[in-house]
Amino acid sequence: MSQYDTRTTAFSQEGRIYQLEYAAEAINSASVSFGFLTQQGVILAALKSNSSPLLDEALYRDKIYVVDARTLCCMAGWSADGSVLLQMARESAQDYFRTMNACMPTELLVSQICRVKHYYTQYNSLRPFGVSFLFAGYDDSNKLQLYLTDPAGNESSWNVIAIGQNNQTVQKIFGDYWKPDLTLEQGLDLACRILKTVSTDPDKNAVQAEIGVVCVQDGRAVHRLLPAQEVHALIAKAQMIDDQSYRKM
Repeated sequence: MSQYDTRTTAFSQEGRIYQLEYAAEAINSASVSFGFLTQQGVILAALKSNSSPLLDEALYRDKIYVVDARTLCCMAGWSADGSVLLQMARESAQDYFRTMNACMPTELLVSQICRVKHYYTQYNSLRPFGVSFLFAGYDDSNKLQLYLTDPAGNESSWNVIAIGQNNQTVQKIFGDYWKPDLTLEQGLDLACRILKTVSTDPDKNAVQAEIGVVCVQDGRAVHRLLPAQEVHALIAKAQMIDDQSYRKM
C-alpha cells in the first residue's frame, strides 16, 4: 500500500487524494439515486439496497429522509455515515427554526453539511464521509432547488442529477426525455419509468423504490414521502405509457 493511501492530508505525486477517491467509490457502488426539477416540484427517487427477504420492505426506508418541513434528502453510500450527517442536518434546521422562527434556507443547510464533510478531510485522525447527498428543497428566495454534495465537501446545484450504480444510464434517459416544463405528474411517471429500467429485480419494483417530492401547494412548500402502495400504482401506470409521451419537443 502506498503511503498516500493512508492519509487524507497528503497528495500523491499525481495530485490526487486517494482516500477521497475511495470514498467516491462507495457512492458509485451504491444503488442508484436521482433527482430532478419539474415546473411544480422537485422529485427524489432511489432504489433501496439489496436486503434480507425477511425485512418488511413496505415499511423500511433506506434512501430518502425528511430534514425539515421544506427539505428532503436522498443518500448514496455508507448509510451509517449518512445517518450521522442527516442528524446534523436536522439539528441545524431545528436550531435555525428556534432562532429565526422560519425554515432554514436549503442552500445554507447544504453549505453547513459540506463544511462538516470538508473538515473531515483535513486531519490525519479522521476519514472522509463515504456518502453523497441529494437535497431537494424550497425557500422564498431561490424557490425550488436541488443540490448534490460529495465526500470532499463540494456542493453543486442541478436541474437533473443521478448518482450510484447505473447513473450514466439514468443521465442518458434524462437527456432523452427530461424537459424543464414537465408537470409534477409527468415527472413522477418519468421517475417510475427510470426506476423500472434500472431495477435489478423487476418483480420487486414497488418495494425496492422510494420516491419523495417537495412542491408548492397554495403558496406553501410541502413535502411528501410516497407510500409503497402509491409507488406501486405509479410504476404500474408507467408501464402502460408509450415512449412517445416523453419524446423531445
